[in-house]
Order: sequence, then C-alpha cells, then structure tokens
Amino acid sequence: MIFGYKFWYKLERVTPEAADMYGGKAEMDRKEQEFVAHQAATKKNQNAGWFYRTFISWLS
Repeated sequence: MIFGYKFWYKLERVTPEAADMYGGKAEMDRKEQEFVAHQAATKKNQNAGWFYRTFISWLS
C-alpha cells in the first residue's frame, strides 16, 4: 500500500546523506528538560493537595 502511494504520487526517496537526523535536537532537549522539571514540581505538590482533591473539591 505504501509503495502504491509512492508510485501513484511519484514521490522520491530520501537518501541517508540528505536526511537531517539531528536538526532541532537542541530545542527538543530543552523542551524535555522543561517537561521533566514540571513533572517533578507537579509530583511534589501532588502529595500536598490530596486532602483537598479527595474531600473538599467536590464542594465547588
């Protein structure tokens, strides 16, 4: 099915020399560090708010 699609639309192959494997890696690493930091902060605060989430949040 993939080969039929490529044949029908006459798409060209991307050679390994032309492929960009590391472009944008710095940005992705930065986003991953932000995500990990956010997860750590959320998990730290998650234990403090269990009483509110369990017993009080349904009131509002």
